[in-house]
Amino acid sequence: MATTDTEVILQELRAMIGGWTANTDQLKDWLGGPDRDNDTTPPEGNAALKGFRPLTDAAGNTYHVMTPAEMERFSNENASKVDDVAQWHSELVPLVPVMQQHANDARTAATTATGAVSASETARDKAQQWAEEVEDTEVETGQFSAKHHASKSAGSATTALDAKAQAIAARDKGQQWAEEVEDTEVETGQFSAKHHALKSAADAGVASSAKTGAETAQSKAQQWASAAPDFEVETGQYSALHWSGVSQQWAEGTGEIEPGKYSAKYWAEQAAQVVLGDILWTAVKGKPTTIGGYGITDAYTQTQIDTQLATKADTDHGHADLAGAIQEAKSLAMAALILG
Repeated sequence: MATTDTEVILQELRAMIGGWTANTDQLKDWLGGPDRDNDTTPPEGNAALKGFRPLTDAAGNTYHVMTPAEMERFSNENASKVDDVAQWHSELVPLVPVMQQHANDARTAATTATGAVSASETARDKAQQWAEEVEDTEVETGQFSAKHHASKSAGSATTALDAKAQAIAARDKGQQWAEEVEDTEVETGQFSAKHHALKSAADAGVASSAKTGAETAQSKAQQWASAAPDFEVETGQYSALHWSGVSQQWAEGTGEIEPGKYSAKYWAEQAAQVVLGDILWTAVKGKPTTIGGYGITDAYTQTQIDTQLATKADTDHGHADLAGAIQEAKSLAMAALILG
């Protein structure tokens, strides 16, 4: 992963703080350093450096400087040069509180910089959470990440497509009840209106039962086409009208479609409120929100149905029940105009 600007700044701040801390420690060690006679831990273990301690300047150069205690010892030992040493000492001693203040300032600056580093890291983590927090996990009370909204939008779109598939299946089932070929079962032991119409035309003696079968098929086809929403046509199966409404809800509903679940339109609007530069919503933007928008236009016209039934009707038969069965079959075929 490429190093971000924030991470570079953090690295530089850490290095700066480390330098300040090292310099502060050096000043404290120098100020409290012993004289030569009492120095048991000279720099680098070198006896020649007893009474000296290392100090590093801003350029990174390190020097071994006589400690204040060693300066005092040296001045006492060299009484003949007391005037020179006194002058030197008088110039250096005022520097001690100044250096101490510098050390304190450096420590304060280090503490402030550490706080800035912590705040920067917190902001970085929060930005990442707004972008990538997992679905259904709040970033703040009632607010979710861009990833959450993208997942919800994709899920609602998929549900809408599933509802469309159910509507198409219901339409096809209605058409099957109307026009499945003769002697081919639509359901176990049950046949289409076309089957019963043909059987009626071929055998007037069974016209009455054919009429009953046609009526049953007609009723079933009407149920598959327009049974009320949530009414089961068969166990766990619903009409085209039901799935048309469900598909419409999942596409463009404004409230909860199911407990805790919302439409594609709702999640698209929610996602639009998350402003993160690299997040695009083209996965759902511009998708159709109605059944017609997905190209479901299959239907038979009235003329097509009349023509097909007319070629099969025995107009010379004269049997009243047969004529009634044919008329019922015609009505059944009309019920196959689903979604059209």
